[in-house]
Amino acid sequence: MDESQQKELLETIEVIPELPVSRLVTFSRLWQFETWLRQRVYVELRAKYGDDWKDHLVGYADYIKENDLLLTHMPGPEKLYMSFITFGSLTKTISKEWDLYSSYLPPQSIWDAKIEEVSQVRNRIAHFRRGNVDDLQRVIQLLRDVDKGFFKFCTSINESIYPLSMDTNDPIIHHFSQLNPYVHDDNNDSYNSIYSHYAHSFEIKIEIIDRPWSPKPTDHSQVIGCPGFFYDLNIHCHDTRIINYKDLLHSTVSLHDSLLYIILSSSEDHLRAIFPSILGKDALIQYIDAFIGAVANNMRPGRAERSPSEDLVKKEEDKVQRFADSCPEYVIGPKNPLSFLDPSIECSFFEA
Repeated sequence: MDESQQKELLETIEVIPELPVSRLVTFSRLWQFETWLRQRVYVELRAKYGDDWKDHLVGYADYIKENDLLLTHMPGPEKLYMSFITFGSLTKTISKEWDLYSSYLPPQSIWDAKIEEVSQVRNRIAHFRRGNVDDLQRVIQLLRDVDKGFFKFCTSINESIYPLSMDTNDPIIHHFSQLNPYVHDDNNDSYNSIYSHYAHSFEIKIEIIDRPWSPKPTDHSQVIGCPGFFYDLNIHCHDTRIINYKDLLHSTVSLHDSLLYIILSSSEDHLRAIFPSILGKDALIQYIDAFIGAVANNMRPGRAERSPSEDLVKKEEDKVQRFADSCPEYVIGPKNPLSFLDPSIECSFFEA
């Protein structure tokens, strides 16, 4: 939907006399809060349990997702199990795994009280009741109370514990070091030479992301195969080459159940694929190798212009974001804060 269509829709809504504008705004804020809350639950469960993360969602049942998929005439992009549990199940999951989320939230007693209030507001909206005049303010206050925690969560995805991937003792970083210009590994063995023919097309960087609840590692043995860490594969194309994102996602679909996110760039010459460390060395090498091969097989010449105008940059960003929005939740576009927000940026997450 472009800006003119959005404006037309908003004008239509404004002339519906039965719909109080405050209820629409309240719904929008609830949508914003719950969407990000689901992402947070997903990330931390992935970090702790890897492929078994869905088994730790309270109240999840396979038939809920299966019933939605039966509606083949009206498919949605959602694929992750977290999108098919109720808000109550979501908050119960947080309570059950409180240690994973406590650093982002108020004390549990306060959090529980606020969630009870907001759940009631949510029910009023869902059942088309006018509700209380203070409903919107209660939701806004909750967003203010958790704003810093969501900022911390979002920026943690873009903060490496080993800057510039210099830890060559890590077996994953070492294995792919020949494609990584940030690593100077004198012990590079001939096994890694199988990647040398990719070097003229792109380079990679592999970084390690930790979670606030994970123990701080003293060496690589406390990262590889352990809960609480992610390996962040960054692939950058050389020259004017770009990646055909659509074909790449299609060719790697068998890997998608084991990764956290695929993050797309507005310039289409960059890709991030993030995997839980708990998958272990062999699986991580297999999956990263597969993504490297998929990028090599799905590259094409891009535009020759090296300094595009602001309008062109915005147009390309919008195009990639629209594509990401049509994909499952684990595909992240360039406008999503998860793709760019880092601790050096000062802002209010919810702008509430």
